[in-house]
Amino acid sequence: MKVESRWTSNIKTKFTFAICSLFIIAACSDRNKPENEAQPSAAIENEFQKQSFAPPNPERNAYFGDLHVHTTNSFDAYSFGTLNSPADAYRYARGEGIFHPTGYELRLSRPLDFYAVTDHAMFLGLLKEAADTNSEFSKYELA
Repeated sequence: MKVESRWTSNIKTKFTFAICSLFIIAACSDRNKPENEAQPSAAIENEFQKQSFAPPNPERNAYFGDLHVHTTNSFDAYSFGTLNSPADAYRYARGEGIFHPTGYELRLSRPLDFYAVTDHAMFLGLLKEAADTNSEFSKYELA
């Protein structure tokens, strides 16, 4: 029976990691790009250059917001106690107060510049409907 030392095992792991890393780097490099790959036509290039772009902002303003917000319609947020609707979430982003599930008010010190409610499409609103004993969905055996 051959016993492998911890040192030998560590070396093999590092070697395997190095080889895998080299393969990934080689696969992502431009050297493997065919020489005859189609280049953008001059017409497309000219059209792109004709487009007007906003001039650079000399003030270099920073904007603050959130692009990943879940409300009571998402199964995971609802299961963690979130009771606020998308309308509540947008009111919160504008600086109005909303209530945390534990009962205290949340309010931003200043409104956000951008905001997006991104509820999950899967089971959209179903957990809330299943919990409401007056809803038709809650009457199903699955609920």
